[in-house]
Amino acid sequence: MLSVPEYQGQTRDHGRLFRVLARTVTVDGSDLRLFLAGQLEDNRATLARFTEGLLWTAPLVFVVSGFAGYFVSRRALNPISRLIASVRSISTGNLSRRLPVSDNGDELARLATTCNEMLDRLEMAVGQINRFTADASHELRSPLAFIRTVAECALRVPNLEGESADAFEDIIEETKQASKLLEDMLILARIDSGHTDVAFETVDLAALVRDVAAKNEPMIAERFQYLSLRIEASNAFIMGDPTRLRRLLWILTDNAIKYTPEGGSIEISLCPGKGGIAVQVKDDGFGIPPSALPHIFERFYRVDEARSQQAGTGLGLAIAKWIADVHQGTLEVESEGQNRSTFRVTFPLSVLPGE
Repeated sequence: MLSVPEYQGQTRDHGRLFRVLARTVTVDGSDLRLFLAGQLEDNRATLARFTEGLLWTAPLVFVVSGFAGYFVSRRALNPISRLIASVRSISTGNLSRRLPVSDNGDELARLATTCNEMLDRLEMAVGQINRFTADASHELRSPLAFIRTVAECALRVPNLEGESADAFEDIIEETKQASKLLEDMLILARIDSGHTDVAFETVDLAALVRDVAAKNEPMIAERFQYLSLRIEASNAFIMGDPTRLRRLLWILTDNAIKYTPEGGSIEISLCPGKGGIAVQVKDDGFGIPPSALPHIFERFYRVDEARSQQAGTGLGLAIAKWIADVHQGTLEVESEGQNRSTFRVTFPLSVLPGE
């Protein structure tokens, strides 16, 4: 017959601790007490060495695991990073670009293929819109020119009634605005389709600024405005398309004339800028609200205050921004509340002033 075992700790053999198992057994009617002892010092020493080694190796294991996990995750996420970079580089101006597709046929490859198919459809849709805009703008130019010609001829009729003359003058004015709108839409459609002829050559920016200012003087005088021209870099040359640059400066100057009231002043200056040469056009007309500044170069964007009451297509500044971008320049706008606006375009210099 076996009894319940008992465990106890005893010290034996020069103070060494033993774990003793005591048990009572019955053999042939006699009760015998059995003892089984095992020393604990070696086990505790082994456990202490294991704990010490664990404390030393655990940080190293964590560091190695962290670096291994980082490199493995980087390698696994590199295809996603490339896809993100490719997607960010695609805009309406370069819809022909496509995402890279790997050959392993995994989910990322399927995602890239699906996105490329979507880009195919978008490119086709945008192309159709651009072609329609260009075709419509081109086809409508002739009817508008015909209407304007007929109205101008009608105004030459002697003894024309006053109301009829006013009506024909309104027709001429509206056809002028419509023709300008169609011309701007045609330019933007060509920009979107990539069919733009930009011929770069060395351009004397100072001479170009003087010429644009001189040709706008009659319009400025007609509105009783004051023009000041300040040239601080008379020998500033840049690489660019003279026709496009002239249109850019004309848009900024016309914009200042349009939104400056009678008796107001306009300042055109050419001066050194950040890493290049800057053309500034300031007016003391209606200011631009801070909420409108981030959107001022968007197509058809009109400020919902006094500036929106002036005549315009809402496309001039978008074209000006494109011309600045083509010439690797930056076009910025600042406004002092309701009193003054400043448009600044900065170009990289080809020849520094004085060279």
